[in-house]
Amino acid sequence: MGWRFSERAGAGKFLQPVLEQSSKQIFLKTNELICSGGESVSPKGLAGGGVGKRIGYVEALDPLRGVAALAVAFFHFACNGWVPLDGWVARWGYYGHLGVHAFLVISGFVVPYSMWGGGYRVSDFLPFVGRRLTRIYPPFLVSVVLMGVVNRWWPNGDLGPMSGGDLLAHLFFLNDLLGRPWLIAVYWTLALEVQFYLFVGLAWRWVASGSSWVFGSGAVLGVGAGLIFSGQGWLLGKFAYFLLGMGLFREHVRLDSRVVSGGFLLGLLGVIGWRDGWVVFMVVGLPVVAKLLAPPVPAGGRFLGKISYSLYLFHLLTGMVFLNVLGPWVSSVFWRSWLILPALGISVAGAWLGYFLFEKPAIRWSRMFAYRVDGLKREGG
Repeated sequence: MGWRFSERAGAGKFLQPVLEQSSKQIFLKTNELICSGGESVSPKGLAGGGVGKRIGYVEALDPLRGVAALAVAFFHFACNGWVPLDGWVARWGYYGHLGVHAFLVISGFVVPYSMWGGGYRVSDFLPFVGRRLTRIYPPFLVSVVLMGVVNRWWPNGDLGPMSGGDLLAHLFFLNDLLGRPWLIAVYWTLALEVQFYLFVGLAWRWVASGSSWVFGSGAVLGVGAGLIFSGQGWLLGKFAYFLLGMGLFREHVRLDSRVVSGGFLLGLLGVIGWRDGWVVFMVVGLPVVAKLLAPPVPAGGRFLGKISYSLYLFHLLTGMVFLNVLGPWVSSVFWRSWLILPALGISVAGAWLGYFLFEKPAIRWSRMFAYRVDGLKREGG
């Protein structure tokens, strides 16, 4: 809905500047309320976007983001040969890689939810993509440069020193699509994130459709295509996880009824469990349960959520380097197992530093990209 006023004979031209100024003040005040949070009062079916809706911050997902990042770090520390791969630490650490799946579900919820709150329209596609890439790219680029330097001095096992072309492919998230190795394995998920940004920005009218039938039909097609075309590096292969988050988004803003949402989420979880195993089913079900039950956030949960992206990017540059430096002097499996704990602590500290040095400025820069409504800027998603 734009801020438009019809002119009436005589008074129209006199009042127009006053009304235009008032409209800007009203809009800015509304936008201030949007950014400060509040309960969602968005009516069903506003897929076209426009002025943003008042939305509340879903803090129950913050601890899960932090735990998922820690789980991925634990997986890398326990399953890279630092401890015997047939030992109990590596057997438990193996399940840490499933934290990636939880990340994808959370992104599937958070990204469209912020777009909804910003009043996104398909015409806002370019500022939306600019905002999202500015948010993730600077920390990622720092991570690539530092990992490239480390890899030159300290090649990563079978990977060996990487070519300039391989490093260049990182800049455009193309390594999987070109069949080239990543410096660190976690980067492949960022490539999927970027593909998801492009998809959700272009398919917004479907994502936020007021018709459950329209959304459900598209969901069936997407999941079916993902079962057939599940190639590495393509969004379709992991589309079901993002779709689970999108279903949560629609439930949260009441685009679908509770009954429809419940059936959709349970059905999709069942498909994921059937395809990927019941351990994955339980892991990706955690964001669903946390969002629906909204339990109290424990102390430190918000902190872990805030630094989760930096923890995800930098843990190999901090915790893994710490372990590799100690490697020549520590041969005991017992002590190697226990040293994983301080490695995780060092990773958290490094993530906190990375957040303030690289991620927080990127968040500030991303705000340069704003959506517009009738010539007025508004916060993007």
